[in-house]
Amino acid sequence: MDRRKFFKSGSLFTIGAVVLNPLQGSANIADLQSINKNKKAKNIILLVSDGMSTGTLNMTDLFLNRKTGTGSNWIQLYKDNKVSRALMDTASSALKAYGSQLIIGDPTSVIRAQIAAAAATALGLAQVAMIAKQQF
Repeated sequence: MDRRKFFKSGSLFTIGAVVLNPLQGSANIADLQSINKNKKAKNIILLVSDGMSTGTLNMTDLFLNRKTGTGSNWIQLYKDNKVSRALMDTASSALKAYGSQLIIGDPTSVIRAQIAAAAATALGLAQVAMIAKQQF
């Protein structure tokens, strides 16, 4: 296909459409309230964030609190399993800390990575100890 011919015919079509009907685009302003009044929603797209972190759960809880006045069940489920969740977060943090310091070709990066992972593990285990001491 010839590009010049394509752009020339496309430009002529656009100019012709505007000249023949110049106000059609701005004349049809839809009133969405009256159009969608008694229609049932179809083809709803649900977006799931990558990695359900505590920030995502907290954001959902805040949104539901503001919209409906009640929190989400996700936050309560998160709170019910505090020790196991803390251990999972500790393992995840240790892996991320190790990976953040590991640089290929740098001989000292292995030591830094191990120190970062140890620090993350120590903080996580301290958090587990604090959760275990809580009285309910």
